[in-house]
Amino acid sequence: MRQFTLFFLMGLSLLFIVSACGSDTGDLKISLTDAPAATNFESIYVNFDRIEVSTSASANDDSSWQVINENGGTVDLLTLNNGILHELGIASLAPGQYNQVRLYIKTAWVIVSGVSNSVHLASDTIKLVSPFTITAGITTELIVDFDAAHSINFNPALETYTLTPVTRLAQKDLTGAFKGLITSPPADVTITASAYLNGIFYSGTTCDAAGSFMLAYMEPGNYNILIEANGYQTVEITNQTIAAGIVNEYSGSINLIAN
Repeated sequence: MRQFTLFFLMGLSLLFIVSACGSDTGDLKISLTDAPAATNFESIYVNFDRIEVSTSASANDDSSWQVINENGGTVDLLTLNNGILHELGIASLAPGQYNQVRLYIKTAWVIVSGVSNSVHLASDTIKLVSPFTITAGITTELIVDFDAAHSINFNPALETYTLTPVTRLAQKDLTGAFKGLITSPPADVTITASAYLNGIFYSGTTCDAAGSFMLAYMEPGNYNILIEANGYQTVEITNQTIAAGIVNEYSGSINLIAN
């Protein structure tokens, strides 16, 4: 019995040692979402290259970078609506504070009226400076909100498209969401929901056919929500509190009134 107890204790000790050795890193996942209110586009494709992070706090520092993914892949931004995510990469990192993320873009193109149009890149690098912490044994997920509607510019004189990325970075577990439902939404009308923080546009999304929408991955604070559609009066919902880890489901009626 003593021999069995000894072997059992030795086994437990070995298990603890292995567990401790296996938890000296933490995982970082980087995901992409969008607020697809760009109604004049059928698709907006972005082909991502390398994804990196750094402990440096300087956006101009080209040292101390660690690769999360060598190839982020191609995604249609307009499919990432109402909180849908596209994973750009995941990797194990040493615990500690990191300060910035870089996403490199290979190419981009848009579909308009069924025709594919190449997009000029104002820059092939997206630099996001925002501190986050990697903890041993824990997966930290960062959300890159790529605002396609404000990122694509069209020059009618030259008939060219340019991509100037408008993005923000958020840590998923530190964000909340706002969810609502349009009562009897009109058919064949694009309805957008936008969140404003301190009077400044923060994020937006497009309602589905049933009139449902969710503004996801919002930092805690008090927001005003605007519901808009061509031919209808704007609906404003004020002083909506967003808290981390909570979906604020609006219980009031949201009715669109024609102009």
